[in-house]
Amino acid sequence: MPSSLKNIRLAISPCPNDTFLFEGLVGDLLAQGGSVQFLDIAELNALHSLGNPPDVIKISCASAPLFLDRYRLLRCGGAFADAVGPLVLQHPQKLGAGVVLPGWRTSAHILWRFWRDEMNLGTMEEEFHRFDQIPPLVATGRFLRGVVIHESRFTFGEMGLVAEADLGAFWEQRTRCPVPLGCLVVRKDRGEAFARDIAQRIVESAQQALDRQDPVTPFIASHASEMSPEVQRRHIQTYVTKRSVDCGVEGLQSLEQLWTLAETKIAPWSLDSQARRSAIDNAVSGL
Repeated sequence: MPSSLKNIRLAISPCPNDTFLFEGLVGDLLAQGGSVQFLDIAELNALHSLGNPPDVIKISCASAPLFLDRYRLLRCGGAFADAVGPLVLQHPQKLGAGVVLPGWRTSAHILWRFWRDEMNLGTMEEEFHRFDQIPPLVATGRFLRGVVIHESRFTFGEMGLVAEADLGAFWEQRTRCPVPLGCLVVRKDRGEAFARDIAQRIVESAQQALDRQDPVTPFIASHASEMSPEVQRRHIQTYVTKRSVDCGVEGLQSLEQLWTLAETKIAPWSLDSQARRSAIDNAVSGL
């Protein structure tokens, strides 16, 4: 019997890939007295520190270990791209200094440091801003480089910027794994049946969306950040793949590699490698 969604709280980003995947679930949730927050990825990643955080959260894959003491991984609802990821942008005149990124220890942050070290660029000052503020900061010469995510990868040329590297393509070349960008987690204290029910609902919501002739709906457009319908479509087509329904063994392997890389490139996790491995082994499928 499906779990009640009354008082259940969901937190996702307003980006088209999330609203595309979760539109059906959001409708069911609101109809049954639940609630939804639409937050920037850095805000979503920070929810682990709340005393009573949301029941289901879409987070950066790189931040998942911060949640795994209280949350379980879901194999559905994520973003595991094929050789596509954050872009490193520059102004053609190479203005400014340092690098601006969308969040501390996000997937973009870890992939940036991986690429930076492989390219022997040395350390440089890092600063963190909302993803949509990054292109203007590079275009005006405040920073030498900017690492962009979401729709900025489709619109940066409008500001005269150029792409120096695709960190997703770089990751795929080095690891032969899909690019781990975003994943979904559910609170452990809601129980096993709830976790499986939510996973099944997300798979159903995703499959309904994938079956539509036009991926963009009024719901998606209403939450998109100043995007044309064509950019919304490209956004969905880029970040929603078969691994959004189930990330598969390759997706789980990419998570583990990313978390290990984070320890060497940024900082140790409070959750040891054995606990992280257990979380991967016990990830919940909706199929």
